[in-house]
Amino acid sequence: MIYTIYEVPGHKIGATKKWKARKTYNFRKYGIEPILIETIEGPDVLETWQVVGDREWELADLNGYKRGDHYKTIRIKSTHNNRTTAHFIGQVPPSPGNHKEGATKGGIEMAKVVNTCEHCGHQGRGPNFYQYHAKNCKHKKTLTN
Repeated sequence: MIYTIYEVPGHKIGATKKWKARKTYNFRKYGIEPILIETIEGPDVLETWQVVGDREWELADLNGYKRGDHYKTIRIKSTHNNRTTAHFIGQVPPSPGNHKEGATKGGIEMAKVVNTCEHCGHQGRGPNFYQYHAKNCKHKKTLTN
């Protein structure tokens, strides 16, 4: 796994393992192309997250930026990989396929929540909605559009 530490000039120092997506996000948010500062290679484990977060904070301090949340804390709280993060914080991972009517994931009743895609207007429920819509929608405008 390759982790990227970057700077959005005048705004922040950040860290990510999804550099291309983060670069696009920050350009849209700040209107400034983020600058790649350095990369750190290592396994996708708690110890690496700690090293990446510590380096991110060190660079923020050196360049006069406010520290954001520590990278390790963000990864642990992440709901994108619930099975992995649950393992790291000492919880029992959910069994696969338990998202039936009324089942919860991260405290949200997945089967009851109806979402609407801001890009194409499609309405859907649960994880499949996010796989094909929201930030992954094929109708989403890109930097070149």
